Amino acid sequence: MHEKYLKLLLQGFGVLCCLAIVALVMPASWFHWCHQQLGMGDFPEQPVAEYLARATSGLVTFMGILALVIATDVRGYSAVIRLLAISLVVLEIINLVFGFSAGMPAWWIWSDALGAIAFAAVVIYLQNKINTAPSTVQTEQGAGE
Repeated sequence: MHEKYLKLLLQGFGVLCCLAIVALVMPASWFHWCHQQLGMGDFPEQPVAEYLARATSGLVTFMGILALVIATDVRGYSAVIRLLAISLVVLEIINLVFGFSAGMPAWWIWSDALGAIAFAAVVIYLQNKINTAPSTVQTEQGAGE
């Protein structure tokens, strides 16, 4: 049961992260429009701003693909799943510090941080439950002996 929930959680996370591919390939004018709609003023007209927005979107898309792959075998990819969860917590702590100092809206910083930390906590919880339960292969082998 816990394996099924972990798999579904990783798949949902993966699909959501893969949506970042839109920002990777969308026209630069859309960055400007989105930035203004979020109430953050004009998007910086510097090449590094667009580059970083696209690079971040590419990394998030890659993380989504990785989550979809590791969801196929939650026992086999146990170490990678734990690394993903712990890395998200560390990243969000860093984002909290630098997000506020950069002047990002509090709602953005807190929703990003709390969502990622909650996701990581549930992943680690489910993974711990899986690691302490016998696998179905072991259970089936034991029943046949």
